[in-house]
Amino acid sequence: MINVEYPYDDSTEANILGAILADNKLFMKCEKLISPSTFRIALHKRVFEITSQMINRRQIASAKTIKWYMSDPEKEEFDICLEKFANEPLVWENFEDYCRHLRQLEIRRNVIDSSKSLLSIALSKDATDMTDRISTELNKVSACTLKESSVELELPSVDEDRLIDPISTGFLGLDKILKGGLSKGNLIILGARPSIGKSAFALNLAMTAVENKKGVLFLSFEMGSTEISERMAARIYQKCFTEVKKELSVAEINKEIRARSSTFYIVSKLTPRINGLKGYINSVMFDKKIDLVVIDHIHLITLSGGVSTKSKYEEMSTLSRMLKEIAMEQNIPVLALAQLSRRPEKTIQAHSKGKSVPREPMLADLRDSGSLEQDADVVILLHNEYEDDESYGVTQTPYKKTKVMIQKHRNGGVGEIKFRFYSEKMTYQEDDTEPITRSNSYLEEIASRNRKRSYKSGIRKSVN
Repeated sequence: MINVEYPYDDSTEANILGAILADNKLFMKCEKLISPSTFRIALHKRVFEITSQMINRRQIASAKTIKWYMSDPEKEEFDICLEKFANEPLVWENFEDYCRHLRQLEIRRNVIDSSKSLLSIALSKDATDMTDRISTELNKVSACTLKESSVELELPSVDEDRLIDPISTGFLGLDKILKGGLSKGNLIILGARPSIGKSAFALNLAMTAVENKKGVLFLSFEMGSTEISERMAARIYQKCFTEVKKELSVAEINKEIRARSSTFYIVSKLTPRINGLKGYINSVMFDKKIDLVVIDHIHLITLSGGVSTKSKYEEMSTLSRMLKEIAMEQNIPVLALAQLSRRPEKTIQAHSKGKSVPREPMLADLRDSGSLEQDADVVILLHNEYEDDESYGVTQTPYKKTKVMIQKHRNGGVGEIKFRFYSEKMTYQEDDTEPITRSNSYLEEIASRNRKRSYKSGIRKSVN
């Protein structure tokens, strides 16, 4: 391995610490530029750490008072270090420039560490997860570099581009609630239990975007590209794909699909791992014009490499935060599909015909993570309505009655729209283009009722 000398400047470190201890107001100028890790010498790290804690608690940090929080060995070492502080000229002028200088040295040290790790990966005989490990190291360098600049103060202003160009969903009622469609910079969570039709609903939204000349990146970790293409064909021809195959050749079908979806990019062979996912999406957006990213579905994505030491909750928190960052950094909507827990199926409610059916889902039913609910700008939940008795058997309708519920909307209201889902044609149609709007207090009331039902149901089971 190549031996490289790490860049550092002990004199500037002592100079900055001495200036802060002499005038605590200087700390306000440096707290966004440097941190304890910026200092190379362990004692300097400790002094800055104690100083920042004291100043944040509105205490005076001086050469005398910071000793209150030091161990005896640290005090002895600090007394020796004070002589160095005394011999260094205090940097009253250009103080921030000195801080930036230290920050640059820290970045260079971090780049050296990452370069050594990259070289070690390249020389390793084990190529497993090599791409993911490289991506992780590069993300560390990127994150370190981003911290270099101080936070810029911005005056309040409205982003006109964000307001005038949301991506229409193709459904009037849904667009009314979402104020025009899927907004740029938004993370939209689409949740449902298995076999409800969330993949089909997402495909409807994606194909509508493509029809409106938008570029769509569809990451599928559940279906292959062939299966997705068959669903697209069923929607285009408005009939079951089996019937389409009987009438047309594969070449004719593919020609029609490609003619209608020239900006629809399917990725079905990507390893579903958090590390590397952001880098892959960014690399695709570098080559293609992408206006919408769809991920089906996020509960199949895990951390890279072997058995994870993190809980599923922690993994999902990391993933949801990363998806929100992608949406904001690339200024596009990200539509992420999510599974719901089994709680709605375990909690029953009375039907109009006296039957007992599962309750409607709510935000708390999102699996493994409350961070999905927190990070998302919009949460849409799908629920199949249970039909009247006479609609079963031979008289059953060729569609499912599906309720699309907007249970969270950070920048607007919430509500619900009734749809008909023709599963053979992979098509959703609105029953009524006028949505039923709800208030947040209404949703809280419904959630409270559902919790009470769950509690009573549990009591009945324990008694029986």
